[in-house]
Amino acid sequence: MDRRTFLCDLGMALALGKPVTFSTCPISVLLAEGPKRDAQTGRRLPGRRTHFKPVIKVIGVGGFGCNAVDKLPGKRITGMDYICVDNDRNALKRNQAENILNLNGLAGTRYGVNLRARAMPQISCNAATEARGRLAAMLQGADVLFIAVGMGGGTGSGAAPVIAEIARDMGVLTVAFVTTPFAFEGYRNELAEAGIESLKPHADSLMILPNDRLLEKLGAGASLMDAFMTSTEFFNLAISEVADAIKSSGIVSVYFDDLYTMMRDSGIAMSASAWANGTDRAHVAAAKAAKSLLSNDACLNSARGVLVNVATNGSLKLSEVLQVMRVIGSRVGKDATVIYGSAHHNYGDNRLVVRILATGLVDAAASIDTRKLA
Repeated sequence: MDRRTFLCDLGMALALGKPVTFSTCPISVLLAEGPKRDAQTGRRLPGRRTHFKPVIKVIGVGGFGCNAVDKLPGKRITGMDYICVDNDRNALKRNQAENILNLNGLAGTRYGVNLRARAMPQISCNAATEARGRLAAMLQGADVLFIAVGMGGGTGSGAAPVIAEIARDMGVLTVAFVTTPFAFEGYRNELAEAGIESLKPHADSLMILPNDRLLEKLGAGASLMDAFMTSTEFFNLAISEVADAIKSSGIVSVYFDDLYTMMRDSGIAMSASAWANGTDRAHVAAAKAAKSLLSNDACLNSARGVLVNVATNGSLKLSEVLQVMRVIGSRVGKDATVIYGSAHHNYGDNRLVVRILATGLVDAAASIDTRKLA
């Protein structure tokens, strides 16, 4: 029964004084059965909706996560909400995110009174647990949640798993972008490992960037600021690639249901993008994007799902689609689910951009190759 028919029947029944029955009305199903839950995991599932724009929220947790969200260039991804959660009151005052939650000194939060969470994740975990109501209110209405967090400290390692758990129980598709400490940071690596293990059961997908990979790429001469800016750009690119794939319109659109199916409970994920011009632009861009996925065909071969999105200024040819999918298909396992989409962008030139999202990886040491960031 569609909405118009339901309203007409309801109005007629009320006008004639007849009893109203809701046996075939979708609303009655929702009221009678409550939220749908997965039979195996027990997690809440999103309601069925068609022809809607997914609500995407980005939350930065801890010092690094909040800084990464704050530095998203010009908040260029429209239709996204930005949230920051930290214990540093001064840092939060400088942050430009629309929604701010300071776990330090929350009224009514036993663990939030003058807390100092550095190297003590349990403090932030307890504070976030007691602030579940406020966090859930911030996440209300989201279809996709991106969590940006640097593991190894107190706030990120402690609060991020709690936030992911809240989002998961609300039926929100949760994607975590995680950085890990340098090898020389000792005990912080143990905290990071414990934080990731706590996050895994609650995040649908994780994209991990070890700081040591930044050192390998940037070289010993790079400044500390260069390293921080590069890791921040990692979040910018990864979030943009995933969000742009489902928010861009095109001849072949990537629907939220496609992304949900691919990324739900998928574990480690990778993303990459590349572009090229010229007569062979499709083959070159696809090859560069596939190569940037850690330059590891065996890793891409283990993916359970691959989302490929091709963007042009409207000049995409069928032969170019076939070239792109031929390049990607040669590197993907035969059992993988491959989803294709195309998008229109107002590029100033004749470039063709290929974006790849691979999920369900089993042998990726790091989820993002930093060569595209240099």
